[in-house]
Amino acid sequence: MAHTPSRTVYFTAAGKAGDFEVRGYRFRQVAPPRGGGHVPALAEYVSRVRAGDALVTVTDRERTLVDCLARLDLGGGLDELLRSAGGFTSVSAERVAAYTRLLGSPTFTARAGWLMGMQRDAWRPAPEPLDATRRSLGRGTYWLERRRPGLEYTFVPEWRLYLPTAQPLREWLAG
Repeated sequence: MAHTPSRTVYFTAAGKAGDFEVRGYRFRQVAPPRGGGHVPALAEYVSRVRAGDALVTVTDRERTLVDCLARLDLGGGLDELLRSAGGFTSVSAERVAAYTRLLGSPTFTARAGWLMGMQRDAWRPAPEPLDATRRSLGRGTYWLERRRPGLEYTFVPEWRLYLPTAQPLREWLAG
């Protein structure tokens, strides 16, 4: 889903596979998402695609989006993620809601809900799962990215989420 081409592919695997390189691409193993999910449930958010002569398992759009919101460093940073997500023509609010429930992280839920709301006109998310996602948030407050001293933040009460004020989030989403 990258806006900027990259030659690094992140993957999860049972056991320790380690990093390796093939045909100029660097493959880097990362830990699977943390949360209440277990492997069979996570398998619902992948599909098999052909890559040359091989069938490769890849995460679906909704899981990729939430995983990148959870680990901004693996998605190229906030600007890269938003520029990439801005190119999506649709995202299933039902699948995003179900996946964030599986992970059990209110922070990931707030981030995903906020982004779905920001892209309401483009993605036309179903209102019921978006409302259910909002209601599932805890009483705490959440951060779109790690808090950095010296930066100013804006609070979005709908998602109980702090956003960095100085960053052009809407412009990044617009491409």
